[in-house]
Amino acid sequence: MIESILMKADTSACICDFDDPYDDYIVYCNMEIYGIPEDLPDIDKDDICRGSTEKAVKLGTVTGMLVLGSQAEKTDMDIYEICDSIDGYAEHIYSALSEDNGPLGYNPYYDFFCISDIEMQDEYNEDDLKLRIIESLPEFLLCAYHVFPDIIAVSPEPLEYEKPVLQEFKERMAVEIAAGNMDNFLVNLEQSNDEDDEDEVKLMLDEDQFNYLLGRRVKGESYPESAKDKEVWELYSRAGFYEHLNTRVLFQHCHDNCFE
Repeated sequence: MIESILMKADTSACICDFDDPYDDYIVYCNMEIYGIPEDLPDIDKDDICRGSTEKAVKLGTVTGMLVLGSQAEKTDMDIYEICDSIDGYAEHIYSALSEDNGPLGYNPYYDFFCISDIEMQDEYNEDDLKLRIIESLPEFLLCAYHVFPDIIAVSPEPLEYEKPVLQEFKERMAVEIAAGNMDNFLVNLEQSNDEDDEDEVKLMLDEDQFNYLLGRRVKGESYPESAKDKEVWELYSRAGFYEHLNTRVLFQHCHDNCFE
């Protein structure tokens, strides 16, 4: 039996790039999770609590992204633009939770953590241990990265399913329209004799088509109910997570006064 769990994080130093500041607002997190066995002598438990993992057992690893909305607000940066520029998964989470009065629509500058993966060691791949890890994430993030998030979110991978025919058609149409625009641009460029011609490629796409083309989330679209991994969804439900609308994005407020 595991008496308690603790975390060891990779907090390697990073270089601040003033030419590409978006990286400053997303922290990639890698947290190794350890357990303290109940039958371990007190002296060994004390060593573990002081930072030694020699006698601890590794339970698994949590990876994800911490999006620092509160810092972006101070520097007047656009959070969606940051997520869209840096990571498609963060863009997906932000887009879903800002839709139709979602928590990030209410306040776009919350600090939020996107769970990418919880990978457990085979011998400790138990839902009860995963639940304890998920419930401890706010404290782990505060300890390792000095941020207590307002929201933790996850978009569970679906089971295998076939996309609706209409969705596949829309995706192909966006690609074909973009390819046609490019062909017209190249023809016009060849026919132009003006060396100073500053014509640009203009993509005649609506917002959804543009999102299809760039691989972004499209508002109102998600995988079907039948593709939900019931075990994963049940686990997050037990941890207090809720789905926002039908976005297939689950989230949890990390403190009671999140909306106050």
